[in-house]
Amino acid sequence: TPQLIVDNYNYGGSYVQAGDNVQLALTLYNTSSQDLQNIKITLTAEDGTFVPYNSSNSFYIEGIGKKTRSTKNLKLSVKPNAEQKTSAINVKMSYEDKSGNAFEAVDVISIPVMQETRLVVDDIIAPPDLYAGQPMSVSVQFYNMGKTILNNLRVSAEGNFTSTESP
Repeated sequence: TPQLIVDNYNYGGSYVQAGDNVQLALTLYNTSSQDLQNIKITLTAEDGTFVPYNSSNSFYIEGIGKKTRSTKNLKLSVKPNAEQKTSAINVKMSYEDKSGNAFEAVDVISIPVMQETRLVVDDIIAPPDLYAGQPMSVSVQFYNMGKTILNNLRVSAEGNFTSTESP
């Protein structure tokens, strides 16, 4: 049985940013000892994180010779409100051997999606009376304005602070 596989893929870095467009280079490898022809490739992301940009989610390759590779570039748009996680894209391949026998294969590629982290710090509220060498407590509000969950947040404050003004 002739096999067509995703041999390599590249999206330009270690992750993609939600809301951006990304160039995906997809390399297919014909592992068999015969030429393959009439190749149709369809990409689908079940969660809708990636959608084609200025193209269809399918493309056509006339043929790939035995033991050779073919690379195609596709533009994908990353959903702006995509969850920060590694998202899967199914690569469905249908192709024929030189006798016209039809074959299908499915590979899965994964692309990590990052969301912009936006932490907003409100004004610091210090007590009105401070004494040198004495501990004090301050009150401050933090707002997560991004679309990702913040875990294990640690805050340190340094500087020349006054008790009569906020920041």
